[in-house]
Amino acid sequence: MDHLTSLPSELIFHIASFLPPIDLISFSSVNKYLREIGWPRYVWLNSLQQLSWDYPHFVVQCAAEDLAEISDLKKFYHHAFWRHRNILGKWRRLDHEVDGRGERGRIDVRLDTQLGGIVGFKSNYSRSDLDELNKMPMAFFAPIDVKTYDCDLNKADCTSCDDGDKIHNISIELKKNGGLFIQCTCPRHFEKEDRYDRSRFNRLSLRLLGHESRGGALFQRDFHCVYGQHHSCKASPPEN
Repeated sequence: MDHLTSLPSELIFHIASFLPPIDLISFSSVNKYLREIGWPRYVWLNSLQQLSWDYPHFVVQCAAEDLAEISDLKKFYHHAFWRHRNILGKWRRLDHEVDGRGERGRIDVRLDTQLGGIVGFKSNYSRSDLDELNKMPMAFFAPIDVKTYDCDLNKADCTSCDDGDKIHNISIELKKNGGLFIQCTCPRHFEKEDRYDRSRFNRLSLRLLGHESRGGALFQRDFHCVYGQHHSCKASPPEN
């Protein structure tokens, strides 16, 4: 790619702004010239917006004003999105009985730049419209630190428990088997939510988690998709 050095930098920036972040990082590291060229902010801004358009179930659509206070967009991508990519997406409960409509408890975990955190939404996947999905009630919220751009998934705010002024915390752990274990400091959190599953945990979930972990719920991916591993994650283009 040595011929790139003969191109005007403005043209290189324009081309690179259409790349998703994972490709922009590779492209900007190809040679010394691209590493030291001094990438303007708008390149990363456009790239992050492209990410939210291509993967709406991982990232809530990014508006320029939502990212205005973030000084280092590349660092934000690394810490806020890339580090937590394995928990973003659609999940369904393993320990939840199928209800009368044939559905399980489901949750949609996404990075929301407007709210400034990683958010879990209680979802009904029979509604594929993202506008409808955005209206789903929030289950938890893990704020992003404005200095480090990271968030503590062990101390997320529970937004489901109605316990007066008392605040409960959610811990989110990715298990080695690929499951997502969510636990609340309120021991009755999932008992309140379970309308159909009175046993709370079936034999499968107890075998996967162990008897000491009965205070939460285990989720598995509703479809096998992790950003950077499967191209099928990408949203389909709208039909004309």
